[in-house]
Amino acid sequence: MQNVKATVDQLKKQGIVPKVIINLPAENPDIPKAKTLQGELQKAGVVAEFHINLDLGASTGTGEAEGTGGTGATGDNFEVMVAGPKLNCWTFKQKDGAGKPVMAFPNPRIQITKGERFKVSATAKVGSKDKGDGMIVATGGVIYHLVTECVSNPSAVGLYVRQVDVTRL
Repeated sequence: MQNVKATVDQLKKQGIVPKVIINLPAENPDIPKAKTLQGELQKAGVVAEFHINLDLGASTGTGEAEGTGGTGATGDNFEVMVAGPKLNCWTFKQKDGAGKPVMAFPNPRIQITKGERFKVSATAKVGSKDKGDGMIVATGGVIYHLVTECVSNPSAVGLYVRQVDVTRL
């Protein structure tokens, strides 16, 4: 929580109003902890958005569902490693006319350095062209993955990385 507060303070000093996305597992979510965190963030003037991670391996009876922000399913991740000297993380706020996300750098930029290992979603889906296999097809046909776990840079969680910048392990 201290890292979140420090990042929020840095953003506010730069005139940026942050929004925090909190991923909750669909099964056994820690609601009291989520409620406490939401209260602390509200006191700091930060909007908390909660995403529920669904395990798409189990039948939900709803057919194919499009995610709202591309959150990956609990346990449906795979590990990757940064291929180059560093990689930039990406975000999006809108979709193009074809329903594909238009990616942009967050401000401040979030990077992960060479050799770092982290997890990405194997089930994320953002646009109507995505198959739910974790490969997010953005404008220009560039493939991205949603970061679900990153010990070396927790700020990267919830952002996207280009497929060409990582090696699957």
